[in-house]
This record gives sequence, C-alpha cells and structure tokens, in this order.
Amino acid sequence: MSIREKNIRSYFRKGIIVDTGPLILLLAGYYNYDRIGKNKLTAEFTREDFDLLNGFLSNFRAIIVTPHVLAEVSNLINIRVNKSNFADFIEKIIEKLSDFEEVYVQKDEIIYREELKKVGITDTAILLSCEKKGNLILTKDFKFEGLCISKGLPVIHFDKLRAESWF
Repeated sequence: MSIREKNIRSYFRKGIIVDTGPLILLLAGYYNYDRIGKNKLTAEFTREDFDLLNGFLSNFRAIIVTPHVLAEVSNLINIRVNKSNFADFIEKIIEKLSDFEEVYVQKDEIIYREELKKVGITDTAILLSCEKKGNLILTKDFKFEGLCISKGLPVIHFDKLRAESWF
C-alpha cells in the first residue's frame, strides 16, 4: 500500500518502522543540524528533508527500529563520519536512540524467508516486523518499497513524502 492507497493517519497510534536511510538523516540532524548535506553521511539530504522527516515522525506514537537497522546505521556513521567525531556523535544521539521502540526478529525467521535473497537481512527483518505488528514502514529504498507493496504491506518512500509535501 502506498501513501495514496492508505490513510497514513491510521498508523499514527501504531507507530512507524524506520529503515536505515531515514534513520541516518534523523540522527544526523539531531547531532548537527547545520551539517546536513555537507558531509558523506548526509550528502543526499537537506535541512528541509530533516525538518520534513522530524515533523512527520512526531505524529507517530512510536518510532520503531530493529537491531539490524541500528547495526547498519552504526556502521555507516563509523565509516562516513570523521573518526574523531564518532564517539561524540554516538554520545549525542544515545538519548534519542533510547526513545525508540525496538522490535527483535529472530535469525531463523529471517534466514528461511525468500525475501532474504532479494533484499538482505535488514530489510527482511523490517518486513517481518511489519507483518507481525502492522506498522507503517518508512524507507528510502525503492527496491524494498516495491517488495513491500507487492506483499500488501504499508510502506512509504521518503521521496514520496517530499513529493506529497506532506507537511
């Protein structure tokens, strides 16, 4: 289901599962709003993107992540942020991370799913989380969005938020 096919507001009470790309933008904006778009970590984003994302997510009862997404985010921050800033970055986002709800999906649930071969461990865990809880998924990955739509799962691509001028 895309943003046009399902009323987003119906998911506000359930919460939203956030994929790696949007989560990086969110955390980078909390770390240093003025550096968005000016480094490797956030080169594809603008401060307006952060404002849009932050405003959109503020409507949801819970921001939900999986350990797999957190691991990807941590690895990307470690790779793309100056090594001397990594500890500071993590220190400044810990409080925000503690506000997120975590959904754990067992390894055996992931590895026996056909989707694993198409989208990998992280996205398969998100997909399984959505199937269990019925949350909306926010992603920046068109391939993953397409898979979710084909499975009838509620998903919105970040670029559609931009295009729809949701706020």
